[in-house]
Amino acid sequence: MVFGLIAVLSQSLVDTYYVGRLGTEPLAALSFTFPVALTFTSLSIGLSAGASSLVSRVIGSGERQQARLWVTDGLILSMLIVGLLSFVGWLTISPLFTLLGASEGTLHYIERYMPLWYLSMPFLVLGMVSHGAMRADGNGTWPSVFMILSALINIVLTPILMLGLLGFPELEIEGVALATLIARIIMFIATVTMLRWGMSLMALRVPHWRDFIHASRSILRVAGPASAGNMANPIGIALVTAILATFGNTTVAAFGVGTRIEAFACLPMLALSAAIGPFAGQNWGRNEIGRIIQALKLCFFISAINALLLVVLFWFAGEWLTGLFASEEEVRKDAASYLVIVSFSLWGYGVVVTTAAALNGIGRSELGLAYYSLRMIMLYVPLAYLASLIAGSKAVFISISMTNILAGIICAIWCLRWLRSKI
Repeated sequence: MVFGLIAVLSQSLVDTYYVGRLGTEPLAALSFTFPVALTFTSLSIGLSAGASSLVSRVIGSGERQQARLWVTDGLILSMLIVGLLSFVGWLTISPLFTLLGASEGTLHYIERYMPLWYLSMPFLVLGMVSHGAMRADGNGTWPSVFMILSALINIVLTPILMLGLLGFPELEIEGVALATLIARIIMFIATVTMLRWGMSLMALRVPHWRDFIHASRSILRVAGPASAGNMANPIGIALVTAILATFGNTTVAAFGVGTRIEAFACLPMLALSAAIGPFAGQNWGRNEIGRIIQALKLCFFISAINALLLVVLFWFAGEWLTGLFASEEEVRKDAASYLVIVSFSLWGYGVVVTTAAALNGIGRSELGLAYYSLRMIMLYVPLAYLASLIAGSKAVFISISMTNILAGIICAIWCLRWLRSKI
């Protein structure tokens, strides 16, 4: 999962790099699409978590045939939801992005990019739901292989289609969207082929409407809170960015650089969260709650080791790393300071994401949402705002570190006590 997530992030960076070569307006157009992309990504993660939770618990209880039926129901449900939302999004491209503040020139590029992007979304979401089903069966290798395959195809096709290389027409920003569409279609075909014929985890049949409604309710019961929880972190970062804007553009730039590097630093913990969900679901289905507790403790330990290594890395190489993204010395120093301060506490963030994922896996995603809400709504934003009133930007960085520590301690104690009460 670590390699798969790196591939996905690399794909985004490559798209940004090549669109930037087209000029400021195309790059601004890509930036305007971020809120929409975030919404669809959160929805896809939620649907994947919902299907994975349902399937892993059924597999754990030994009912594999029922798992095959519910995988099919989950794919049909995802297709209906995302297909409808993509169609509505396609119809509202101009009014939506005008409302978001896009200028006429920027809107021209958005209108060229988004139709193909919306067309690609069902294939992405169906692929991610299929990946969740694979992980629910204990297979984490193939989802990562398909993520890497999709990223490599996109990385290769983007410059070819955008710049008109190898005899292809020069499609500019449409070429970026078309490369994404082709990569997602290929990933979807490969994933479903493996799911159906390689793992026998998908039934080719039209479900009875009552069975479909029952499965849909079970999936959405997890998917709704899981989607909301995944949206909490970027929304919180956006609010803290607005708070830091009072200290000037240098501080905002430093925070942006720091959080970008932090996202890569947290990949091992995000990979853990992808693994713990189906593991917890299977063992919940077998009533092996003690194994879930042991697995969570192991995740907490790995998160602590990862944070310790990051402290050493950022202490000695922080300015060099931030210098890769920032040319101004003050921005580099402030970003490096952010990384050193926050790295001490990233184990707490690891605790939050792994406990929330485990709870999603056992079908209690409302508790996972409560953990994300605790970190973002009750601690992250309020403490950052208070720190900005009392002291400078460094105090805001310290408040973020304190948020991770407090949220990690509270979530670990709360979750482990709740699980022990179910034994």
